[in-house]
Amino acid sequence: MRTIDPAPHYAVPDVEALGPVPNTPAEIERHRHKLQRVGQALGVAEGAYADALAEHRQLADLLDGLRAKAAAHGLADVADLTASEQQARDVLARQPAPMAVARSLVAAYQSWLTQLLNQESA
Repeated sequence: MRTIDPAPHYAVPDVEALGPVPNTPAEIERHRHKLQRVGQALGVAEGAYADALAEHRQLADLLDGLRAKAAAHGLADVADLTASEQQARDVLARQPAPMAVARSLVAAYQSWLTQLLNQESA
C-alpha cells in the first residue's frame, strides 16, 4: 500500500492453495468451510486497509475544515498558521504518508488555530 505508512500488513490468502474442488459431498463441505475462512480473512484485510485509507482522508478533510474556519475568522494568512498548514499538506501528500507525523501536524495546525482564536476573543 503506497498511500500510508505504516500500512496494515495482512497476508492475502491464496485460494489456489486449497487445491482442486473435490467431488464427494464430505470433501465438498470441508472445502466450503475452508473457502469461508478465506473469505473472512479477506474481509479482515480489506477492512484494515479501508480503515487506514479512511484515516488519511479524514485528516485531509479535517485540515480543510480547519482551514475554512481560519479563513472565516480572517486568520488564514497568519504566517504560523500557513506554515503549519503547508507542512501538514506536504506530509499528507507523500506516498506513503507517515501517519504519525501527519496526525501530529494536523493537530499542530489545530493548536495554532485555537491559539489564534483565543487571542482574537481576548
